[in-house]
Amino acid sequence: MPDDLISKKQELGRARFSESARILSQGGGWFFTGSAVIFISALVVWGGLFFYRRALESNASVWREQVAVLEQELSPDVLNQVLVLFGRLSGAHEILANHVFSSNVLGLLEKDTHPRVYFQTFQYASQPKTVTLLAKAASYSDVAEQITLLEADPQVESVNFGGLALDEGGLVNFKLTIVFKSSLLKLRPR
Repeated sequence: MPDDLISKKQELGRARFSESARILSQGGGWFFTGSAVIFISALVVWGGLFFYRRALESNASVWREQVAVLEQELSPDVLNQVLVLFGRLSGAHEILANHVFSSNVLGLLEKDTHPRVYFQTFQYASQPKTVTLLAKAASYSDVAEQITLLEADPQVESVNFGGLALDEGGLVNFKLTIVFKSSLLKLRPR
C-alpha cells in the first residue's frame, strides 16, 4: 500500500504540474513578453541617460576651459577698471534718480498756460518747490481759467493768486504762486 500511495502522490503532482504548465503556456507568454518589453525599455532609457550625462559633463568641461582662457586674457587692471566703472555708473544712476529736474517745471507751465495769458517774470525756488510768476491776461475770466488749468494738474499741490489790477491797456495784471509736488522734480521716463 505505501507504494500505491507514493505513486498516487506522484501522479497527483504530475497532474498539478501539467495543469500549471498549461496555464502558464496560455497566459504566461503575455506576462513574459510584457516583462521583457519593460526590462528592455528600462535598459534603453538608462543607456540614454548615461550617454546624455557624459555629453553634458563633456560640454561643461569645454565651457570651463573656455572661461579659464577668457579669464587669463583679461588682465587684473582691466577687471579693476571695469569694477571701478561699474561703481561710478551705479553712483551716477543714484544721483540722477534723486536729482532735482527743474526743467520739468517749465514743461508743466508750457502745457498748462492759457493761450490768452503770458508770464512776465519767473522766480523758481527748489526748496519750498514753488514758482512765483507775474502775469498778464486779456480778462478776469482768463485769469480764472488759468488758475483752474493749474489746479487741475496732478503735479500741482496748490495755486495762490493775488495782485489783480487793470493796466492802462485794459489787460489784467496778477501774481501766481504755484506749489509743486516733489514727484514733478524727479527724473521721469519720456
